[in-house]
Amino acid sequence: MPTMTGRISLTLMGAALAGLLAIPLSHPAVFFLAGAGCALEIARLRAGDRGALAKLACVAGVWCASFAVLYFGFLRHLEHNDYLLRYWSANLMPFPPTTFAQLRWFPSTFFGMFVDPGGFELGGGLAAFLFLIGLAEILRRDRNLFLILCLPIFITLMASAAHQYPFGRRLILFAARRSTPAPAWPVTTPMVLESAAACRQLISGT
Repeated sequence: MPTMTGRISLTLMGAALAGLLAIPLSHPAVFFLAGAGCALEIARLRAGDRGALAKLACVAGVWCASFAVLYFGFLRHLEHNDYLLRYWSANLMPFPPTTFAQLRWFPSTFFGMFVDPGGFELGGGLAAFLFLIGLAEILRRDRNLFLILCLPIFITLMASAAHQYPFGRRLILFAARRSTPAPAWPVTTPMVLESAAACRQLISGT
């Protein structure tokens, strides 16, 4: 039977490998992994488990290396692509908002994501309401899970505010429970779910 230390080491290796492979196949995996990594760090700090922080830093280092290769090798030039910047300009978070139109971006984007990519064309408002109720219940029951779910979206919004990633439509499929088919989705979903399972296991210490 593997020891507790052995199981945690295998979990860390699985999380590192899942992130290493997921990032080149699905760019939004960067935000999930960053959010999940922060949630793990917060959980371990709360538990006073400093030994786990060094191991988590090693996993994060693998993820960062994968992203660095992807960014400097393939994505860096996109920030100077005028066509893409114009095309996605409506999905870039205005920060700080200085006009009423820019303030409208926040509720419009929030409710809009339940329509596209959420798929609730006829009930986006109801879906948003139920989403908030569910989120409040998750916060009440499990703060660690709440962080795992919310921090990736928060980090994506920060990237959008920096005009580095559009927050809207198909580019936030990872934040939607219901998604349209995508070629890489069957491949990347198990990898992201593996990382999520690893996060929960590390937080619970089992």
